[in-house]
Amino acid sequence: MEDFISRDLIFKNEFIYIVFDKLTSILEYNWLPATKQFSEEDYKRIVEIQAKAVEDNRPRKIFVDGRNFGFILVPEIQNWANETALSKMADWGVRKFAFSKNADYVIQLAIEQLMKESVSYRSFETSFFDTREEAFEWLRAQ
Repeated sequence: MEDFISRDLIFKNEFIYIVFDKLTSILEYNWLPATKQFSEEDYKRIVEIQAKAVEDNRPRKIFVDGRNFGFILVPEIQNWANETALSKMADWGVRKFAFSKNADYVIQLAIEQLMKESVSYRSFETSFFDTREEAFEWLRAQ
C-alpha cells in the first residue's frame, strides 16, 4: 500500500496530475485521457510545468504513467521537449525515468524516441514497463 502522507500534489488539470513523494524522491507524471484533445500549445505548457516541478523539487527519480497519453509527439515537438526540459533533468538531479507503456504503438514509439534522443547525451537511466508496480519496483531499487 502506498504511503500518501509523504506525497504532495504539485499540479493538476484536465490533462495531468503531478505528485512528488519526498521519502522516495519520486516525481510522478500521471497523464489523463483528455490528452487525446491536446493542442501543441497545451503540450508545451505542460512540459514547462513538468520542468518547473523537477527544478523546484529535485527528484532523483521520475515515473511517467503514459497509459492514457493520447498526443502524438511529432519530431519537432520531441526536439522542443528535449531542449526545454529533458536536457536539464540530469543537472537537476534526476537519475532514473520509468514509464508505463502506452497501448498505442505510434504514441509509444514516439515516447521511446524522445527519451532515446535525450538519454544519448544525459546521465539518467530510462526503462519502460507493462505495469505501474514493475516501474516502481525498478525505481526503488538502488
